[in-house]
Amino acid sequence: MRLDTFDDGYADNYEAFPILKENDMNATVFMIGKTIDQGHHLTEYQMMEMSRDGISIESHTINHLELNRMAAEQQEAEMVQSKELFDRILGQDTTVLSYPVGRYNEESLRLTEEAGYKMAVTTEPGGASRDQGMHALHRVRISPELSVEGCASLIENASNH
Repeated sequence: MRLDTFDDGYADNYEAFPILKENDMNATVFMIGKTIDQGHHLTEYQMMEMSRDGISIESHTINHLELNRMAAEQQEAEMVQSKELFDRILGQDTTVLSYPVGRYNEESLRLTEEAGYKMAVTTEPGGASRDQGMHALHRVRISPELSVEGCASLIENASNH
């Protein structure tokens, strides 16, 4: 299974939406709670439209702060409040978290599960696998400057491991 993800919920994710739809592709947008309807980020309406059409909108916490630098109570608040926000706005059970800047610690792993997330992703490079644990999954990072060939190579290498 491949899970295409977009972090931060920038407005250009909405521009990609028709392309994904046209090609019958799904994706997950990890949205920062405090940036909804702010500046160059998705609006509540855009998130609801995308969600209705098969794009998963999931948590990237409320404030996008590095969890590994926070006390357990602060981490928990970021995770729980974000989950509650997306559950309410989108009428869903938000089950996936992307750690801001990929930063987490052992406390984060425990709190993520306790908050009700079924899985969480990091920015650790490579393909996700069960042996990483469902709350510390790796991802292949695709940057804007990467060529099509470079992108294909990254995905192929991740699939082979």
